[in-house]
Formats: sequence, C-alpha cells, structure tokens
Amino acid sequence: MKICKIICREDERNCQTAKNKKAISKFLKNFNMQDSLYPKQNKSQEIGTLGQAYFHFFVVHKLGWIYRPTPQEADFGVDGYIDIKIDENVIGKSVAVQVKCGETYISKRTEGGIKYEGKISI
Repeated sequence: MKICKIICREDERNCQTAKNKKAISKFLKNFNMQDSLYPKQNKSQEIGTLGQAYFHFFVVHKLGWIYRPTPQEADFGVDGYIDIKIDENVIGKSVAVQVKCGETYISKRTEGGIKYEGKISI
C-alpha cells in the first residue's frame, strides 16, 4: 500500500524527487505483469487500434472529410462512418466502413503505397 501511495503522489508531482523515483522504479521492476489480474491487449488488437487511428487520420487530414468511429461496444461489423464534405459543406452522404489492418489484408504494393482489393458490400 505504501508503494501505491508513493506512485499516486509522484504522478501528481510529475516524479520530482529522486528518492521516490527509485522506489517506483524498484516496484515496477519487481512487479510481475503475468501474475496480475489486469486485462491484456494482444498483438492483433494493437494492430487493429493502430489501423483505426491511421484510417481516422487519413480520412480527416488527407480527404478532408469527417470520420465518426463506432464505439467498440456497438461495433457489429461497422467500424465507423465517413461523412463526405465538398469544400466546407457536409453534403448528407455517409459511407459505413469496416477497417482492416495487417499484412494479410494487403493485396498489392505500389509505388504510391498499398492497394487493397477487398470486397465492397452494398
């Protein structure tokens, strides 16, 4: 419990004292994550999260459109919606998307990047 209090206090102070930094470091080195009851994120989930983040970036910054991700608990095959804009006008047209990420989904590499030739469901 003492270590937990030190960690909480140090987080608030942004680890300003060297004494408590050493205590936190020692605690973290001795803490075995495999024995913990914390939830785990596997590699596939991590790749999926990165794919969602990149896709969001691409739609907003490269296409200039709006991306509305679907909350995970409401994801039944639709990962998000793209609202199309012309200039600054949202034109009332949306596209539902399912984002796939990983080497198994890449069908062709081109000079410009990666081309995905997947199925489009209408």
